Amino acid sequence: MLATKIAKLQVIDENFIALDKALQILEKTRAWWDTLKLSDSRYKKLKQKGFSGEIMKSEIEVISYQDWLALTAYLAGQPNQKAVQILQAYASYGFAIFHQKD
Repeated sequence: MLATKIAKLQVIDENFIALDKALQILEKTRAWWDTLKLSDSRYKKLKQKGFSGEIMKSEIEVISYQDWLALTAYLAGQPNQKAVQILQAYASYGFAIFHQKD
């Protein structure tokens, strides 16, 4: 189930996630990630969504949560059904949290 996979993303310091797990959920490879900056039009579209493309190294390679969302939004517009499902899961969860009664 996709929600379970999303829940298992390895979150680092609340603002970063493990690159390998993020790509796995999107059904993309590290080689694909490495080609993102090679396409000017694709990279420009990603930058417009807030994508930096920076990989931070700690014990593992991580990307910012903002880059994860920008990449997922970009892929959803391709259209990539997995990315659309991910955004739907986030929206459903966010809607439920936003509308919780105190």
